[in-house]
Amino acid sequence: ISRSAAVSLLGGAAALAMLPGRAFAQAAGVPVRMGSMALDAAGEPWYGADAGIWTSNGIASQITTSQTGQAIIQGVITGDLDVGLGAPLNIMTAIARNIPLVMIAPAVIYSAKDANPNLVVAKDGPIKVPKDLVGATFGVSTLADLNQLSLLNWLDKNNVPRDGVKFVEMKFGEIGLALQKNIVQAGILTEPFKTDAMRAGQIRDFGDTYLAIAPEISPFVWF
Repeated sequence: ISRSAAVSLLGGAAALAMLPGRAFAQAAGVPVRMGSMALDAAGEPWYGADAGIWTSNGIASQITTSQTGQAIIQGVITGDLDVGLGAPLNIMTAIARNIPLVMIAPAVIYSAKDANPNLVVAKDGPIKVPKDLVGATFGVSTLADLNQLSLLNWLDKNNVPRDGVKFVEMKFGEIGLALQKNIVQAGILTEPFKTDAMRAGQIRDFGDTYLAIAPEISPFVWF
């Protein structure tokens, strides 16, 4: 749908109680409780606030930061949030289980034109080519999410057998150190955590798993 239509949909929600945790609110307009994560790809609520998009459309944004996409989905389901940003795969899974969620607009578009590789390895480690990852352990923020799905596609396209590889769930901020200690041999990192690990000399780029799905995808959508 168009951006103006999406803003109109967002503005139609009524406010109830805030979720506990970090929140940012704008005073003027109809209160709309938005759930997001502290990731660059999920930053549209704050961009909208900074640019005045919400207030100019009569919306008083109340932005709550959650640790996981599942927490945002739960907040929308229980009515603690009016709208949220989440990964399409997680939302589709909920819909397939007859949970009444509706995707209303893309929140971000990831394109080959502006790619930022998300598969990383230890900066001075032994991993040089994809075949070096046969039997490797990968660090991912959440099991069975878009990142792991895209990684499986990337393994297939690079002739790395899925059999034998392992996945360990860990926070984005822990992956750089885990690579240095060889707890994992590769990991999926997103911004701003990737830049932090790069500046700390922990990691180097190795591959782009999102592009293994398609030249253009939407990793986060409003729902």
